[in-house]
Amino acid sequence: MWDKADYYREETLRALRSNDGTSGCWTAGAQALGFAVDGPEFRRRFAREVAMDSYAGLFLGQLQAGLKPMERPMVNFEATARLQKELRLLDDDEERELADAMVAAGSKEGGGDFLVEAMRLFPGQRVYAGLAMQQVHIAAARELQAAVNAPTRIAVIKKTTGAAEKVRNAAPWCADCYQLIGMMEHERAIILANQKELRASFEAIARAASYFGPGTVAATRDQLDQIHAALRQRAAHINAQLISKPGAQLTSEGRQLVSMADNATKDAERWEQSSEAKEIAALRDASEASPERDLIQARDGVTPLVRTDATAKAPGEPRFADWLGSHPGRWVRRQVAAAAILLVATVCFSGWQIWAAHSVSSARQRVDKAVAAGMNAEALDALGDFLAAPKPLHFDRDQDTEMAQLYRTTLARWAAARAQKGGSISEEDRRRISRFKELVEDASGGRQ
Repeated sequence: MWDKADYYREETLRALRSNDGTSGCWTAGAQALGFAVDGPEFRRRFAREVAMDSYAGLFLGQLQAGLKPMERPMVNFEATARLQKELRLLDDDEERELADAMVAAGSKEGGGDFLVEAMRLFPGQRVYAGLAMQQVHIAAARELQAAVNAPTRIAVIKKTTGAAEKVRNAAPWCADCYQLIGMMEHERAIILANQKELRASFEAIARAASYFGPGTVAATRDQLDQIHAALRQRAAHINAQLISKPGAQLTSEGRQLVSMADNATKDAERWEQSSEAKEIAALRDASEASPERDLIQARDGVTPLVRTDATAKAPGEPRFADWLGSHPGRWVRRQVAAAAILLVATVCFSGWQIWAAHSVSSARQRVDKAVAAGMNAEALDALGDFLAAPKPLHFDRDQDTEMAQLYRTTLARWAAARAQKGGSISEEDRRRISRFKELVEDASGGRQ
């Protein structure tokens, strides 16, 4: 069945492309049907009001019948886009109205994959990139909240990065893609560093710099460089011991340490020198934010197949102006407005959740590093940042209690060391003490 339908569709498209309407057949057709228009205008209106509306109507009708949007309906979606691309039948407003009706219906079940196809087929409708990235953001927030360990978080980050890359490939101008991928790579670098996978961490932070911009991740890169410098010092000490003790051999742990010190930045350097990294950086610098607007949805979800009263509508009249201004249109607009408000609220909340989870994770990692290194002042600052950070949904509140206790212990050690050092109390010291009092009292009183 589909083979025959495909044949007739391709023949129709071929006939419309191969003749601009000046041949006698189009003029004769207009006269036979009683239309007072010339051949080119009759061809244009046939292509727009019969062929294009038919494909759009078939697409929406197939969705209503339960077909998956990425399966057979996609053929009619593509045919509609091909007519517009090759014949330019609609102006910008008309294209937006027609495409929005199909995208609003197809993205309900087709999700991000359908929106990526919509971006590819209707590149002028840039709002679809923003809608696709909203879906990626929401999924990432939900899955990162549920992640219980580092491997699970790494898996979610890779999945999120892959989804955002699909959008970026279809819309390389979209700044949201670079921001989210950069944030995910930055988070991955921190997790890998905590797992002592320094080489992979350096590569991840190099990727984050390409997407985010070097200045955004400079602090984390500096921390990795400090860890690497300490590692190289240890490796140099081990090598010196080997030279001074003929016949001595490295243990497996020693060989791993020396290898890591020698090769920690090689993958990062390879990435930074690659053409892909340079291309991404150039595209990032030229990127721009996605436009924001609501989708225009078709009444009853179906575009009419054919306009039977061709003389009643002037060429160029918007397709859905009749229902947008009608009494049913007011009810539909209320639904669209309510859905838009809900979507914006969901996206804002999801974005805040990602930011909150990132803030807590980053502060906790700084606490662990500073405590392990015996850097009491830095540990106090990191502990304060942890307790002051906004907490994501499902946050384990026992962590606040644990951090408050560690805060007290660290403050005692810092104060003792400070007393031994002598001298007057600086403004920085007073700030640390004041912040401790404020945050620990809040934590013990039950922070919300």
